[in-house]
Amino acid sequence: MKKELQAAKLKLKILFEQSGTGWMILDPNTSDGIPVIVDANKAAWELHGYTRDDFIGRPVADIDDEEGKRMCLERTQQILSGEPLQIENTHIRKDGTLFPVAVYANRVDIEGELPLIITSEHDITERKEEEKELSKLKELQENIGMHLLRDQSNQNSNKSFITKITIIVLANMNDNNFDVNTLAEHVFMSRSTLQRRITKESGVSAAIFIRQTRLAKAHEFIKNRTHNTISETAYAVGFKHPGHFSSLYKKYISTIKEDDTLSLESRPLDIISQDVNALYDNILSTGLNALSLTLGVISHIDNDLYKIIAVISENDIFVPGEVFRLQDTYCRDVFEKAKTLALTQFKDKAGLCKHPLYNQMPLEAYIGTPIYKDGKVWGTLNCSSEHIKHDKFKDEEISFIERLATQISTTV
Repeated sequence: MKKELQAAKLKLKILFEQSGTGWMILDPNTSDGIPVIVDANKAAWELHGYTRDDFIGRPVADIDDEEGKRMCLERTQQILSGEPLQIENTHIRKDGTLFPVAVYANRVDIEGELPLIITSEHDITERKEEEKELSKLKELQENIGMHLLRDQSNQNSNKSFITKITIIVLANMNDNNFDVNTLAEHVFMSRSTLQRRITKESGVSAAIFIRQTRLAKAHEFIKNRTHNTISETAYAVGFKHPGHFSSLYKKYISTIKEDDTLSLESRPLDIISQDVNALYDNILSTGLNALSLTLGVISHIDNDLYKIIAVISENDIFVPGEVFRLQDTYCRDVFEKAKTLALTQFKDKAGLCKHPLYNQMPLEAYIGTPIYKDGKVWGTLNCSSEHIKHDKFKDEEISFIERLATQISTTV
């Protein structure tokens, strides 16, 4: 047991030191209440332009801009009260240059010792620059969709259902909040009816249909050199994260021939790829459609860290490769108890608004099940929704998601 504990500590230390994310451990137990940096990994001190010796022991306010300095005590008290802090902030490098960061901080309690604070930091300079590019494209994006809708609206009223749906998606493709619910409103259908109709006629879920239609239009833009950068194309077709778009687009073009037409009547949606990523997308799509949920995730869990391997969501709020602390996810009980968890209510109230994780992740329905490798829990398959599910998950629905997880287990 002692050797296993030492090995686990060593593994955690290596993960901490070699992570590309900037990690810091802060001691808030100071005379003025301003936390001091007591440990950090290389990514953290290099991000701020320091050597380790210069960085360790420095008050954390030294790397904050003026607003951060003013808010330091208040934010520290919030964290010490047990409420995690998740903000976008501006930091200062040693040379005085400013840069934007996304910060997540939480209290850490070690038995017999005073509380500490652990923080993770990501440089979001690139994302902020991309947001500026997006604002420049706003007028272009609005014109693309409405012009196309006007051109198509007076044509043959007997067009196929799929073609009509495709026209609506393209007309709204610049809106990154356009999702299955919005599409259902446009065609005056309930969400569940639309899901069944699209799945029947296209072979994929409504969420995948919207994504593939956007990718098909992006392919047309790229072939015609419509935009100067991939980021411009990503925003023009409604993706929030250019990196995520890039990854999906590479998968997409691997499934089509370069001479394929991209007219509204062409349907790349029916093409099935045999690679593992396409398999994961197919499994998530199948699960979401069968359970009438909106967010599907396949995760790998290691050293109390939850990494997204594959994800389908209506508005791309998560992307593959993102890492979270296991304890901050609904999957923590699935992993720890090694069994399926199905929630449609909590503490006798419909929805999950009383769940301790609700403020961080406001879900109203959740079902998750373990993925096994070599007899141990490797990760989870989970489906959820921000919409209240009034009925409990049925036994056949629980059995269904467990079978999907078994299929994933054969690939890990």
